[in-house]
Amino acid sequence: MLAGALLDFRLKFGRSIPAATKIIQLDMENTLIGQNRSPDVAVVGNLGTVFEAMLQLMKDESIRLDFTTWRDELRAREGRSRRPSRGQLNSDESPQRWTNWSGTAGCQLTTGGIRSSRELSARSSSGTW
Repeated sequence: MLAGALLDFRLKFGRSIPAATKIIQLDMENTLIGQNRSPDVAVVGNLGTVFEAMLQLMKDESIRLDFTTWRDELRAREGRSRRPSRGQLNSDESPQRWTNWSGTAGCQLTTGGIRSSRELSARSSSGTW
């Protein structure tokens, strides 16, 4: 069940869900239904109202659902995918990238600060950046 969620890059555009899986997609915006993969059931409307009606029906029919195993699997997968970049995200390092933007008075803006034309030409003529 996708409720207000898109099958975008986070879910590999629907490829992370097995092909045989039945998809129920709920959204307030009808143009968002069926992007990247067609649902088996599409519901357009207020999500709160739809869920209240579904919960009442489940209560009336004594239906119980348990998604804890799937949720835990998704959390573990997400944790593994974030692990390689965690060091970079928590780093205090500042990258030095030179841009092509030239400011006034012969200066150039970089992510490392503002450099004068003299400093830039000295660096480029020495062959080191």
